[in-house]
Amino acid sequence: MGQQTWDEGFRLGIRKIDDEHATFLNILNSLEDAVSQGRGKTEVGKTIDELMLYAYNHFSGEEQMMRDYGYPDYERHKKIHEAATGKILEFADQHQAGFPDASQMISALTDWLIKHIQGTDKKYAPFFAAKGVV
Repeated sequence: MGQQTWDEGFRLGIRKIDDEHATFLNILNSLEDAVSQGRGKTEVGKTIDELMLYAYNHFSGEEQMMRDYGYPDYERHKKIHEAATGKILEFADQHQAGFPDASQMISALTDWLIKHIQGTDKKYAPFFAAKGVV
């Protein structure tokens, strides 16, 4: 897949979430760079750790916002986040074990993020807009 650039069409209209999504994508791009440039297991591992921490914080914040405003599809959305977190942890484990095709996993995670933003997350944008969250 290679680098995926942020597209203004990914915006939900919620500044904090949009900024976090752009950063999430940038971390995935940094990870792709680290792997494709052969920076070594330690540096790639540090970027994977950064990705895991960022994903956890982003998902937690987004879920807290959903709880605070009573988003009706919160439970389903949380399960989607849990599955994504599982994929990131799986990737980290595979990296530690010497998984030979990290680019394929990074591509899958990047593809998931974009589809999640454009699909699942776009569904909550009107709900939060109606609540005045921008």
